This record gives sequence, structure tokens and C-alpha cells, in this order.
Amino acid sequence: YLSGDSLKQVPGGEIFGKELIYTILPFDDRFYIVGTQSSGFYLIDRDALKSNLCGKKSCIIKFKTDDDVFLSENWIYSGLKISDDVFAIGTYRGGVVFINRQGRTIRRINQKVGLQDDAVWHLYKDNQDNLWMALNNGISYTSIHSQLTEWTEESGFKGVLQSVVRFNGDIYITSNIGLFRKENGQFEQVLGINDLSWKLKVVLSDD
Repeated sequence: YLSGDSLKQVPGGEIFGKELIYTILPFDDRFYIVGTQSSGFYLIDRDALKSNLCGKKSCIIKFKTDDDVFLSENWIYSGLKISDDVFAIGTYRGGVVFINRQGRTIRRINQKVGLQDDAVWHLYKDNQDNLWMALNNGISYTSIHSQLTEWTEESGFKGVLQSVVRFNGDIYITSNIGLFRKENGQFEQVLGINDLSWKLKVVLSDD
């Protein structure tokens, strides 16, 4: 980091010695988030840097997501802060992943949902809340806050749709084949229910 007119090493920054860093974004009022190619994300305490509070201790904290394996296998290549709580992460071969500050994946955009190519070199947000993606073979865009979602057999869903319910942050769908739960962008069939399922209801207990 730059201190006055001199460059200084971030305490603990030697862990990046063999890493390729592809994005650094403001995380919140205290941290920057650093995206490495294949080792996921780290948080850097910028307040500690300014006041030199780290001393010999590291100002760097590993930031875990629910998609760490996917990001490691598909390589982080670009990043953009969409809002105070949401980040768009472009990958080398897995499209775009939206994550929040809790590390939870909230959306994926890839070839399975119509993206021209899964290599995302750059991301840009315009003044109408559209996300533009520079790809290996062209440019694509999507509305960031679109309320429309398409689920097909490529998403893992099978049968004739009967009902949709969101419960504890997860999406469940019933069909004439059974019950499905959305996990990491794909629908997985819930085992043990292999017949026509009509209607899901959320029942809350008073306990």
C-alpha cells in the first residue's frame, strides 16, 4: 500500500506472493475484499493500515463463501460492487456469480441460462442498473434487478410445475415427478418423494 510517497508491504501480505490477484473492491467501511485467481477471497483491514495498528499481525482475513469450490475450479477473473451488499464476480470459465457480504451465492449467470460464453473478462454497471459482461466471444448484458427468472431442465428441474415456495432462503418446487430444492444454482430432487406433488405450504409453529 502507498504511505506518503513510499510503498509498504501489507502486514501478512506475503501470502499473496504466489497468488494472482484479479480484483480488489471496497467491502464495507472497514475492509477491502481481494479476489485471487484460485484461492478465493480475503479481507484487508484498511483502517488498521491507515493507523498502523496491525504491527506484526496480519491485517488479512480469509473470506469464505458457499461457492469456494466453484470459484477455485473456475478461477476469479473480474469483480464489481453492485450495491452495498452485493458483488458480481466474473470467472474464467464459469460465468458470473453474485455473492453478498455474508458470502452467500444469490444468483448465477452462465451458458446454462443464456450467456454467450462462460469466460467473463470485465464487468460494467450502467446508469440503468444493467450489468454488461465482456466475454471471450462478444458482449452480453442483463438487468441486475430483474424479477424474471427462467428455470428449465438444464437447471435440474423435471416434470410439470405445480408450486413454488421459498423457505429459510431456499427455493422448493413441486412437479408431477416429485419435490426439488434449489442449491448452488441447480435443482436437486429431494429423495423419498417420487410422485405427483401438488402444493407446498409453509407452516409456522408457535413454539
